[in-house]
Amino acid sequence: VRQLEKISETKTPAFGNVGVLAQRLQAAWKGSKLVTPWHFLGYNARNFLGDFEAVVGAAPGVMKHMPEAFRILREAQQAKKKGLATTDLWKLMLEHGIQTSGWASDEVQPWFSEADSKTLKGMTGKTIEASLKIVRAYWNKARSATQARENILRVAAFLYYRDMLQKGEKIHLGGAHKIDVQEIQEAFGNDTAAGHLSRKLLGDYGDISVMGNRLRNGVVPFYSWWEVNFKRWPRMLINSWDY
Repeated sequence: VRQLEKISETKTPAFGNVGVLAQRLQAAWKGSKLVTPWHFLGYNARNFLGDFEAVVGAAPGVMKHMPEAFRILREAQQAKKKGLATTDLWKLMLEHGIQTSGWASDEVQPWFSEADSKTLKGMTGKTIEASLKIVRAYWNKARSATQARENILRVAAFLYYRDMLQKGEKIHLGGAHKIDVQEIQEAFGNDTAAGHLSRKLLGDYGDISVMGNRLRNGVVPFYSWWEVNFKRWPRMLINSWDY
């Protein structure tokens, strides 16, 4: 409860506007470690193998749902392009943070939004403005591609756990605590429990401690990876013993 009360404090950087600028520069630097051409393929390959290892080790049944997850993601993307409403299932997964709990979704922000471009217009020459437009387009495309890649397994994990919970079959709890899953399932139902399980299996980068948020926005840029994985993998080993 105390952490929830202090969440708003983590959104306000220290030192006023200087802190805001420093935080945005750090966010851009972190994003460059993902989306720049010489990092993009390497990061995505390593991240996918890490996620896939967790799935194979704890919930191999997730792989059966990957084709359906790919179809759901493609349909959602097409609906967004056409300005159409997304499905109830997509909205349900958004409600449970399935598509927004990955590293790219939580850590890498869109670069140079339309508002930023309008602010820069008139302050820079046409050549610089055109260059920034190209960089922004590439950055956001690379970020979106990484999010989609992350979300294939995350959506598949949600579908798997949802199906298993509805059937009442025994499951490996991944990186989740048994008591948490039981309480969530009893209080909120199978869908919420499936969302919790899928996030904990693949790492929930939206569930970082208050101190962790301070560290990742300050002196330890990639702290969230350490916090997520140093909690997730030991818990997966413990759950494997109990499985």
